[in-house]
Amino acid sequence: MVAESLSTFLLTAVAVGLFLSASRLWSPHTSGWLSSLPVIGAPSLLWLHATRGPQVAATASAGSIASVAACAVFIAVYARIHRRSGRSVAALAGCAACLLASLPLMGWTPRILGALVLAHATVVVCAAVLRRPAVEAPDTGASRPMARATVAADVVLTAVTAGLVSVVVGRIADSAGPFTAGLFASLPLMAAFVVSRIGGPGRDPAVTGFAAGYLQGLHGRCVFALVFSLLIGPAGPAAATFVSSLACIGTIGLLERRPRRPSAMGIGASSTPGVVAR
Repeated sequence: MVAESLSTFLLTAVAVGLFLSASRLWSPHTSGWLSSLPVIGAPSLLWLHATRGPQVAATASAGSIASVAACAVFIAVYARIHRRSGRSVAALAGCAACLLASLPLMGWTPRILGALVLAHATVVVCAAVLRRPAVEAPDTGASRPMARATVAADVVLTAVTAGLVSVVVGRIADSAGPFTAGLFASLPLMAAFVVSRIGGPGRDPAVTGFAAGYLQGLHGRCVFALVFSLLIGPAGPAAATFVSSLACIGTIGLLERRPRRPSAMGIGASSTPGVVAR
């Protein structure tokens, strides 16, 4: 058990660290959908399958889908508040909104179709909210790009936190149920890190570009969890993870091919590369 816990921790921490480092190389939109991938949720589901069986992992997948609603609320609130109040206030408001959206879901165990409807509907509504004009506050200099050393330390901290999350989901499944465990394992930890590093004066198009990519990628995360829940029992963990990953990337790829509609907040219009100012 200790060896499995350690391997799950290391797998998740390394994967998250690599994704966070790579997110600095692409545009905010691409970083957004990269941050939506189930890099933390997938190892957690595999851990639940290994320790508690396919039925628990399938139920946790429904929780992972439902968590998409909370993730969408987080990024929508962050993007709207950032333009008016800056990075710090936006982060607090986004996390508070995510928590409030998650609380009613804890202990709820719907059929997976109900979780899908909730998730996709929330993503669509949040995307519509971000297309509405927002009041832009003057640049007060309150948010500045962080030093490279600070970012490196935060990458390590976030990766370690993600690794711990993937390990403790088993205890959550035992105490609060597998649905809540899947919900907890899929909260927007990576997105919160990346978007907070994008923010700063004059970076609103980058933040809203990230938000557009993230919301788009959340549809792919839903597909991953759905396919995983259907295949984990009959096909086993390896095949379920492989096919689910292909379905997730394929869904995001199809959405990427659609023309991006410009918005008053610049959703989808930004292609500014890099997360941290050099």
